[in-house]
Amino acid sequence: MTADALTSNVESIQEHLESKPVRLPLGIGGGGRTFVHWLAESLDLGPLTDAGEGRWTFPGGAIVDRSSRPADDGPAGVIVEPDRAAGIPPHDIGPAGAAHLATTFLAAHLAGDTATAQRFVERFGPLTSVADSHGWASIIGNPTASIRQTEGAVRASDAFRDHFRSIQSRGGTRLLDLGRVLYLLAPQPMHLGDEWANLASAISNRAYTLADINLVLSECTDLFNIDSTADNPTVAAVNPFTRLLFSGFVPGSSSEYADLYTWMSRRSVRSLIRDDTGDEFIRTALPLVAARGNCLTALLEDGAVMLASDVELLADYLERDPELAVHPGAKAVLLHAHRLRSSGGDREAQMEFALRRMSLTSAADKIAEVLPERSWRPVWSNSSPANVHRVLAEGTAGVLSLAVIPGVSPFRAYAGTGNGQIHRVTRTHGELLDLGDETGSAEIRGLAAIEHDGADIIVVAASDATLAAYRVTPGPDATAVRLWCHDEPLSSPFTTATIALPADGPPVVLSGGVSGTVWVHDLLTGEDLGPLVSWGAEIRGVRTAHLDDRDVAIVVAVDSRLAVVDLHTHDELAVTTLAQWSADAGMAALLTPSCMNAIVMGDDVRIVVGCAMGELFEVRWSPGSPLDVDRLELPGVPDSGVNEVVLRLHRDGLSRFIARNDGVWIRYDPDQPRRIKVFVGHAGPVWAQAVIDVPGTGEVVSLTGGSEGTVRIWRHVEVIDEALAYLQVNHHRGAIRAIAVRASDEEVEVVTGGDDGDVRVWHGANARRGGVASRHQGAISAFLWLPTASGMRLVVGAADGSLRLATTDVPEQPARLLGIAHEGVTALAPSSTDGSFWSAGNDGGITRWDAIAGVARESRMVCRYGRVTAVATDGYGRVLVGGQDGSLSLVAPDGSHVMESRTFDSEVTAIDVVAELHLAVIGLASGHVYTLPIAHGVDGPIRSMHRHGLNVVAVNAFELYGQLAVVSVGRDRKVMVGDVSSRVLLHTISLEGFPTDLAVADNYIAVSTTAGGTLFQFADGHVQPAATPRDR
Repeated sequence: MTADALTSNVESIQEHLESKPVRLPLGIGGGGRTFVHWLAESLDLGPLTDAGEGRWTFPGGAIVDRSSRPADDGPAGVIVEPDRAAGIPPHDIGPAGAAHLATTFLAAHLAGDTATAQRFVERFGPLTSVADSHGWASIIGNPTASIRQTEGAVRASDAFRDHFRSIQSRGGTRLLDLGRVLYLLAPQPMHLGDEWANLASAISNRAYTLADINLVLSECTDLFNIDSTADNPTVAAVNPFTRLLFSGFVPGSSSEYADLYTWMSRRSVRSLIRDDTGDEFIRTALPLVAARGNCLTALLEDGAVMLASDVELLADYLERDPELAVHPGAKAVLLHAHRLRSSGGDREAQMEFALRRMSLTSAADKIAEVLPERSWRPVWSNSSPANVHRVLAEGTAGVLSLAVIPGVSPFRAYAGTGNGQIHRVTRTHGELLDLGDETGSAEIRGLAAIEHDGADIIVVAASDATLAAYRVTPGPDATAVRLWCHDEPLSSPFTTATIALPADGPPVVLSGGVSGTVWVHDLLTGEDLGPLVSWGAEIRGVRTAHLDDRDVAIVVAVDSRLAVVDLHTHDELAVTTLAQWSADAGMAALLTPSCMNAIVMGDDVRIVVGCAMGELFEVRWSPGSPLDVDRLELPGVPDSGVNEVVLRLHRDGLSRFIARNDGVWIRYDPDQPRRIKVFVGHAGPVWAQAVIDVPGTGEVVSLTGGSEGTVRIWRHVEVIDEALAYLQVNHHRGAIRAIAVRASDEEVEVVTGGDDGDVRVWHGANARRGGVASRHQGAISAFLWLPTASGMRLVVGAADGSLRLATTDVPEQPARLLGIAHEGVTALAPSSTDGSFWSAGNDGGITRWDAIAGVARESRMVCRYGRVTAVATDGYGRVLVGGQDGSLSLVAPDGSHVMESRTFDSEVTAIDVVAELHLAVIGLASGHVYTLPIAHGVDGPIRSMHRHGLNVVAVNAFELYGQLAVVSVGRDRKVMVGDVSSRVLLHTISLEGFPTDLAVADNYIAVSTTAGGTLFQFADGHVQPAATPRDR
């Protein structure tokens, strides 16, 4: 581009251009600091280093911000002091140096043609501001640009400057600084409070108060839109143009957002301690300013600031950047976002645990420092791989089925559980769907969903032979209305359901179950359209496809029969038996399909069938051809079976996803079929899975449902394995090994003992850090409440064999050492004599102690070999002793002899006695929980209550809902509560850690685990985590 061409292009408006002054963003709206950073970036000066006092250095020179200094301190402006910086003439960028600045910027946008830019500026003057340089260069650097275009640009620039001068004259720097905050935070409205003034001070280095806000709003009311109808009033610019004027001539920069974040992060921590009307604004604005200011990494290193942020908005920003999503702090948020929502009552403990689980100890410690008072909640930690996923919903019953609404963004899905519940799942969380009083507690084995007329229609197929359809309205307050329900003549349990969308007919529902019949119903009316097939063998999967102008259904049964059926004529177009393709002919008869999925790929339908013995088959079908069966040999397919298979079209072929019984699911991509991606996160089998291509985003996510009751969302990025630290927020260093609880009308008291040898006491409804009641050299192993003449005392047994008597009422009072015995204490029980108790230990014996005198009275060896694992006393003062050798012994009250004994097939791990009924409850290493009448000895008949998957850790009998109940905890990480008279299992609670002890008081159950403890409360037929104790 030549100077002559530039001259000819704008010569006709020379006079107009020469009269235009340069407007530099020096000191306007506190823009000096921002301008310095923008100037360095635009001129490619290299990285800036803040040297203080408004001076920044860069390789070869320095920039000095003098924009806000008094006039007698030298010329205002930004001074560039070049040394070896190429292309930058030495000058002061003040009013006199505007031509140099204009020349430099125009040259940068004219492909480095400095000579042309300099000649143009010399001829016509510095006609543009720095902020306009790019737009001006696109016009004056274009030889074909018309004079009208140039005049239009000039007039637009003039109008902008005229309005800006008007704003500046009306409110001065006060208005510009406050307005710039609105510009930077847009579209987030600003809370009308002192936060506005403080944020303006943060970016301008000037002090503003509420008085400045009052002056601006009274003098310039027409520039703002104030919403005072909400609980927390907000203010915003009256329109986008005014908001742009508030920006002056300087676009927002990351340095300004960093200044906003610095102030907001400090202010957010205060919101955790006390409530304020501006808390909601800070909570929602923090993720925004952190993202725009490149401060998300800093946010993820401060647990208190993370806790004070809107977790769902923060998760949205984290999920946009795969590299950021694998940051340990990001994983902590994503893995626990469902528990960190603002409505959660235990957010503080959950956030602290989430950070410690990722070994972010310093970030978690900041929460402990800021919040000594916070909810005491069970905390567990596992040393297992962690992946980029997030839990959306969790419950006590396993997730058996998933259905995704196709083609909507953001996605919506539904999850069916083993207790008849349905959760609506979105990309941020899951909520329980209220289906009314018609639903039962049957397993939701089949679930299908589509969008129809602005609402979701879901079909539910249950194990109680019920098939029903519901219409669910979208939105945060979703309501479900039942459209129709069939339970006759469909008298057998269902196993699967799907929705078909025929090309020339209304949508229909295909459902199958134990009866071996695939039923067809109209989706909207529920009209029975007759059976599709009747095979007499349980249907394990039904899918539909449209190919070659034909609608077909693919059906697989438990007898390994697979067929393609015409959806209209009900003709079987192709049939095969998968057993004949089994790798082991001898085991072919046992081949049992467990899941199936199908997808149209090119000119044929691809079908993949997973079997209970771990075999996978891929079947191809095209119209007019038989079924072509291949047995897939893929790594990672377990012998224990495939629970679910999902297919997705990949750019290079077909991606396959399989879910396994061990909590793992695997992705196989066609470009690298032998390289698998293994995803670990569920504590038990993965029973349901779905893959979603989110429309318009290019994002691919997976949903999985596990037997532990969680629905998880996975982003398809590389899996990262991490070693997770065994740390927790219970303030014990290590696991909690013993727990005790007692309740009164006023408060609940929980005592915990850990591997660190500390005994901590918690009181009240709101938790504080547990006060230390006593300290031992060894890990705490057992507790016992003991009534004495001086009041209730706590007997503490430790793994080092020490026994101490402590008081929880005065934590500062040291515990009294009673003695050392048993090579380690394993269990404690009261004695019939006041002030005495029994201890048991690793030596296989028991000892009676006089707590008042502090001496041992009697001892007796009971077990043939191994340790005593449990001890209890009955109403007659007799001692029941359970041993590692499988023995259950009855010892005389004075300990003189063993009165009676019996042997079980496995170790007796837990005992409790209902003295009034002369009934014992025992738990075994086999997982069984039995009741045993003991009035006449221990040889009476036993009755089974329930069974854990692994050995029982502890049992306790208590009164629940006016009836005698038994609660037990097992190594299968389950808490089970059963009614003694009816033998009905009332409650099952899933834990994420291995339980170590159990205690009961009134309607409270306290459970300790290898990494924490929890307090459950029974009320109105439900069980829920209770608030915890606090120290005095």
